[in-house]
Amino acid sequence: MIRKTLLIGSAIAFFLNANAQITLNQSNVTFSAREVNRTAIAVDSFTNPQAGTNQSWDYGKLKLIGEDPFTYLPSTNSGFSNSAITESAVDPIVTGRFVNYDNYLDANANGLMLAGYAADYQVYPIGDLTGNASDTFYIPMQTQVYANPMYNLKFPTTSTSMWTNDTRWVLNFMLTVTNFGLNKVPGSKVSNYSRKDEVKGWGKMRVPFGEGKSAWYDVLMVQKSIKRVDSFYMNGSPAPAMLTGAFGVSQGATTNEYRTYFYRAGDFYPLMYINYGTDANFTAPMFAYYTTDNLSASTSLEKQRNNFSAAIYPNPVTGNELNISFYKENNKKMQINIVNVLGRSVKSIVLNQPNGNINQVLEIDNAAANGVYFVQITDADGTVLNSSKIILNR
Repeated sequence: MIRKTLLIGSAIAFFLNANAQITLNQSNVTFSAREVNRTAIAVDSFTNPQAGTNQSWDYGKLKLIGEDPFTYLPSTNSGFSNSAITESAVDPIVTGRFVNYDNYLDANANGLMLAGYAADYQVYPIGDLTGNASDTFYIPMQTQVYANPMYNLKFPTTSTSMWTNDTRWVLNFMLTVTNFGLNKVPGSKVSNYSRKDEVKGWGKMRVPFGEGKSAWYDVLMVQKSIKRVDSFYMNGSPAPAMLTGAFGVSQGATTNEYRTYFYRAGDFYPLMYINYGTDANFTAPMFAYYTTDNLSASTSLEKQRNNFSAAIYPNPVTGNELNISFYKENNKKMQINIVNVLGRSVKSIVLNQPNGNINQVLEIDNAAANGVYFVQITDADGTVLNSSKIILNR
């Protein structure tokens, strides 16, 4: 009788655990254009997630850096399906120059994918690199539909799923460089991507919301490895080393990136995303986000900001000064912090002024590197009243 009871108990436990696993497919992954409300997380505030079955990833208490929404728009490009949506992206072309383009995402019975990209006409003077003021880098208007889409999720996605993609990304350009005898000569940057996605775990996850934690969500843990090899061509032939060297690029430059995503039913955007940079062991996070969409209550940051607003300018910051203006409701001290994406402070001041209009100018140290920062304004109790993203571009 004892043995039978144990066997029945084991069977029940197995049945319950099996039910906790989810399968993601086109019918239960909601896909549409919208603004994704995501929040940046200080990577030193959580334990790196462990892979495995039937995990409990409790991230209900995290150190939040600030809100960083991300917008997806409906596609208006006839090269893609009517269901496609777009996200803004940038890619380096030569030293100090980035091409702006839109990624096109789509979903069908095969999966959730990057289907291609499109770029508008762009012009970049490059005289500071070549010594001739008339030298120019031209990006013509172009659309590329990938022959092999990059799948973020390959349906059906289960606890044992694994998929790979090899995709060729091509950016066409024209180049004028007087010293090389080039006058709007056609060229291209070709990036060959090799991606591997593998579900490395399943279980439940919760994240912050309100003044506490969210409910538990069934999730799949997907680890993504991305290898990218860049090549440059002029008139269909490999660009000479003298030319690529002048622009600070090289043939066959290889980069590797590693990420972990936690996907749940009901949303194409992951509940949590961790970027490990070049760490192939997935152990040292560089930055992380979680989404506050489709949770059962407003996040604490949203509640705190209902009755507080601040003007923060200029943004992007191109000099050393940042202006911050807001109304201070009481005589208690407040604090302003500028933190980087890792949550580390690069500037902090305490305000002891009485209540009234505050107009504060912050001097940003020359040593602060260009990139994304967050301006956090806290009250005397440490409550974050405002957290705004700024770009430092000097």
